Amino acid sequence: MKIAILLAALASGASAAPLPAWPGAASGFIRYGCGDLVVVGRIETIGYADVEEEEELPFRGWTVARVDISKVLAGTAEGEALTIEYFGHGEFRTDRDFVLVVYRGAGGRYLIRSADLVEESRPPRLAPACEPRPLGRAWGPAR
Repeated sequence: MKIAILLAALASGASAAPLPAWPGAASGFIRYGCGDLVVVGRIETIGYADVEEEEELPFRGWTVARVDISKVLAGTAEGEALTIEYFGHGEFRTDRDFVLVVYRGAGGRYLIRSADLVEESRPPRLAPACEPRPLGRAWGPAR
């Protein structure tokens, strides 16, 4: 249920309210796994595949998006842009920067672990150290 609420919040990307997406958001620090990549950038949708399964809500599917990276907070990016995948029924806003925690999933795809709008009054701050254990899977069903 928590993931469904989070995805609903993500889908309403036109909202200016920050998404309560990352674990530890209340503390003001971005938690991330030791193998994760944490970037700040703008997101543009480049593809969508609808998923019709009995367990899933209608009109939801996998979205492929491009992140134009403006800053790397943790990990190593392989260029100035990153292709990511996430499960939901909406797109990210294209007029604002997001801080994204992503990890490599099966087949080397980057999957979103968490995301939040970057606010000028609250710049993104990483937790003092990465988490040695996995922080959970990506949004959506196993892929």
